Amino acid sequence: MTLDAEPVGQNRPAPNASGESDEEANKSAPSIPPTPPAKTHCEVTCKTEKDFWDHVKTGAEIIGIVLLAVYTGYTIKMYCANKQSADAATRAATSAENSVTQARDNARLEQRAWVSVSDITPESQQGQNWTISIIFKNTGRTPAKNFVIRGIGEPVAKGKKTSSEEIILPGHGIIAPDGVFHSNFSADGGFDWKSVDLVIHGKIEYDTVFGSSHWTTFCYYFVPTSKTGKGGFAPCDSGNDIDNNPP
Repeated sequence: MTLDAEPVGQNRPAPNASGESDEEANKSAPSIPPTPPAKTHCEVTCKTEKDFWDHVKTGAEIIGIVLLAVYTGYTIKMYCANKQSADAATRAATSAENSVTQARDNARLEQRAWVSVSDITPESQQGQNWTISIIFKNTGRTPAKNFVIRGIGEPVAKGKKTSSEEIILPGHGIIAPDGVFHSNFSADGGFDWKSVDLVIHGKIEYDTVFGSSHWTTFCYYFVPTSKTGKGGFAPCDSGNDIDNNPP
């Protein structure tokens, strides 16, 4: 039996030959990544300009902050200097005003009226009724105006305080410099000098020519020298005072 072999075509490659050829082709052609597109001229120029202006802006901001800090510092320094000057001027003005006020008060103090008790004596005694004479004198250099006298004489147990209310006595007007005003007090009652004192107390109020009001209080008790009651008056331990009002 005879087998007819099919002739191999010229254009049909053998299987092995074809496989080797594909494998070699794959090995000889490595993969190459795609090339990125080239930057355009605008992109390069714009980015450079943007970076430049960013640096300029940052520098300007830093310079602005520094200038603001310097300005703030000078402003604070000027404010402190101005405040010190204003405070010094205020103190100087206050000191000058106080000096003027002090000088005026001192001058008025030397010239103002001073009214106080100059003398107090028993004027007369009839039975148990006493009349006491009291003299007020203005030792100042200007008149005392609108004076008002309040006073009373009362028996007071030794060691006790006065309790009677003072009454307005006759007299009103002006006491000239170095002038006097006489006033009389009445006291009624019998006195046991061992247990009772005769006390004269009161207050004189007056105005100065500078428009200030002043007062003087007085208190005196009788000191007998014999059984007949003759004697004089001595100041009480308290009750003699003057005001501290401006002159």
